[in-house]
Amino acid sequence: MNKKINISIMAIIMAVCVIGCIGNPGSSNVTGPVGEPVNEVVVTPEVSEEVSEEVSEEKTEEVSEEVSEEKTEEVSEEVSEEVSEEKTEEESEEVSEEITYEFNSVEAISKVCGLRATVQDDSSICYVHTFDEVNPYDVIWDYGSKYEEYVAACDWSLVFDADFYMESFPMLVLQYNYDEELLLRHFQTVGIHEGRQGSADFNIGAYFMNCNDALYDSFEHNYEGYYLYYMLNYETEKDINTVTRNDGEPVKLQYETIMTALQARELAQVNEYRKEVGAEPLIYDAEFSAFSNWRCYINCVENWDAHDWCKENIDELREYIKIISCGRYSENNVDANTAGLNALYYKVVPKAAAYAGSPSHYEAMVNTDFVYFGTSNYYIGENNHTNPAFQETSNYISFIQDTFTDTLSTPTNP
Repeated sequence: MNKKINISIMAIIMAVCVIGCIGNPGSSNVTGPVGEPVNEVVVTPEVSEEVSEEVSEEKTEEVSEEVSEEKTEEVSEEVSEEVSEEKTEEESEEVSEEITYEFNSVEAISKVCGLRATVQDDSSICYVHTFDEVNPYDVIWDYGSKYEEYVAACDWSLVFDADFYMESFPMLVLQYNYDEELLLRHFQTVGIHEGRQGSADFNIGAYFMNCNDALYDSFEHNYEGYYLYYMLNYETEKDINTVTRNDGEPVKLQYETIMTALQARELAQVNEYRKEVGAEPLIYDAEFSAFSNWRCYINCVENWDAHDWCKENIDELREYIKIISCGRYSENNVDANTAGLNALYYKVVPKAAAYAGSPSHYEAMVNTDFVYFGTSNYYIGENNHTNPAFQETSNYISFIQDTFTDTLSTPTNP
């Protein structure tokens, strides 16, 4: 009975609890019409676990999908960033490749600085046709088409005066037969590379010292760059002192000397013979070499043999060498004749080895009294010799010469 009472009491309590929940604003139970309870849904523990698992799985899938989407987005962003960076680099490279500088800028001019003429690297082309209608006096100094564009674009009157050039380099003038047009061409292709002064109003040593440091950073000792920049930017450069150095040091008429490949090899070979006997190496001189070139030219066009011109024109020779304060004078030369030009081209090689087989020629090369040296390129002329030593079938004659002296006064060896 007590159990029944207890059960009854429990039933009454549960009923009160149920009634108390109906209409409670804070209750989470779902209700129908006001005051009417909705049939109670009893969830058993098993069903709850299944629902919980389903919910958990759904949430896990949702979270997994969200994480997957986030990762996909992150990976996508990373790939996108990498692609973007690659494109940026590619675009940067393309932009870099597309960068062009003004024709007269330091950057553009520096690209034609330090070039070497073809005759500086190939001795087989170091020959001069004395019957050439354009330039019968010197080899062709070719630096390529881009360099020629700059030559054509410049106003050379700003840095070159023919009278000044002829007075400053008398042996070069002799070699070029006083041809002002060809002397300008020499200045454009050789002179500015050597830092030669072409007019009284412009000295490369003065401009070099007084110009903006940015030019030196780009051109360094490639003198041609300074000449080209000055002419192409005259309006901004005209107020710079181009006559005297700002440090008070004297300027020079010529700062450097360049040689053809043939001349360089000949000098090296002669000095090798001198080294064998303990003699000091000879000093190359551009003006002395210009005289050597002229001697070969004269022998070719006037059909002189070997040293015959010197013997027949001793007074004239003395007048010429006096101009450059040349003391004792000696020359070695080799002539050749052939029916065709091709055979002569094969002989465009240093001749010091040939001189070594002759006692008098060898003595000139190793003589310790001699200090300065000049050497020619290969000169080729039409053979009109009457000398029976030359074959009647010979159509062409060639000459190459070395010259030696003990004293000298020239722009590079004052």
